[in-house]
Amino acid sequence: TRNLVDHLSRAVDEGLKGLAVELLQLFDSEIHGLDVSASRGRDGVRVTHAKRGVVDLASFGDGMRRSAALALALVRAHGGLLLIDEIEAGIHPSILPDVFQRLIQAAREADVQILATTHSLEAIDALIAATNVHPDSLSAFYVERGRTGTSVRPYDRGRLVELREAGLDLR
Repeated sequence: TRNLVDHLSRAVDEGLKGLAVELLQLFDSEIHGLDVSASRGRDGVRVTHAKRGVVDLASFGDGMRRSAALALALVRAHGGLLLIDEIEAGIHPSILPDVFQRLIQAAREADVQILATTHSLEAIDALIAATNVHPDSLSAFYVERGRTGTSVRPYDRGRLVELREAGLDLR
């Protein structure tokens, strides 16, 4: 929560709160606002939601907190690079393709390049599905450390599709 409060506060200071809300709306169209609140001696992020009213972000669960963190991180990285470790963490596998599609759309809008890691085949498959509209927006690198050094194998989306259709485990 502390990090989210800091990120939202900086987005407000930089005049980018509106963009953060727009990006978060890609994850939930019912969201109308984000605010920092310091009630009862505790800082928090409040969400203005069409159906739920003004509620603490924590009441939405891990998926929405992760979405808010990603939206705020995208705003903070505007025009730059965002590093995400284990991109699928906190997101239910059944909604990974939809979340990734929205994340890619938000990154395009914020002019942010995302560099993400994963060990999850579900995440790889979801990224392949999410980049169907913009196939040039996905590149993958398999990094393997051996006794003699580290090797890196690059794959474009087309090659990833071929390898996955052949049943290869790309983790």
